[in-house]
Amino acid sequence: VLNSEYADHIKLAITVGCIGHCSFCLEGWDRRPFREKPFAELSEAALSLKRATGASDVELFSYNFNMHREILSLIPAMGRYFFRVSMMSQRLDILARHPELLAAEFAAGKRSFTLGIEGISERLRRYYHKGIRDDQILSSVSSILRQNARELKLFFIISGFEDNEDLKELGTFFAEMARFRAETHSTTRIIVSAGYLVRLPFTPLQFAPLAH
Repeated sequence: VLNSEYADHIKLAITVGCIGHCSFCLEGWDRRPFREKPFAELSEAALSLKRATGASDVELFSYNFNMHREILSLIPAMGRYFFRVSMMSQRLDILARHPELLAAEFAAGKRSFTLGIEGISERLRRYYHKGIRDDQILSSVSSILRQNARELKLFFIISGFEDNEDLKELGTFFAEMARFRAETHSTTRIIVSAGYLVRLPFTPLQFAPLAH
């Protein structure tokens, strides 16, 4: 183990691929089938890594960590070996359907959340085959704000086909989020970012027309 700022940090891969089929994303099309490592195998690997490295922090490495069917068991199991259990990206719709998952993440010390909303409107999310509803977005965002997470990152994709109605819908969402944040006196820092649509090979949008 090199003597660096990451010497006490290890990564443990828990899944490969993605169960989603978003039209822009390579992960769900080229890296199939989706696979997850069994709980017993991961528990054994974690203990082995702990003994070999003495690491205090573990990152559950996955494209979307909450796709693992036993994630609610994995989080406390890893906590028996490591001081900090970190998790990065997750599916927003899964988080909305399982509010107990958010409680487990907070209990594990997670304070920064990244949610990929992708489309700025329901119409654009259909274009991206992003199966999340408005109520799921508001439910997840409000739950994170209510519990005063340190940071909430919202990511969008710009295709060039957005129109005024799409922008109006996005504005309504931002206004609702700001209203809820003010009502709950949340101190959560909200970061909004966006990237341009990349037409990746082996995805349904690889030959999608370009916007003028």
